[in-house]
Amino acid sequence: GYRINKGKAMCTLPPGVRIPVEAPMGLAFHNVMEYSNLASFLPEIYAEFGPEIH
Repeated sequence: GYRINKGKAMCTLPPGVRIPVEAPMGLAFHNVMEYSNLASFLPEIYAEFGPEIH
């Protein structure tokens, strides 16, 4: 875990703590599935409402 503080990346994990590699890999897989799902209906919504949605 990192965050940006005053324009600099800072590690937020305690020393010696590591995130298992499966965590970001699982998130990446989830994102692909989620964006695929969104791609199935967002174009239709945009075609109907266009840039009017704020």
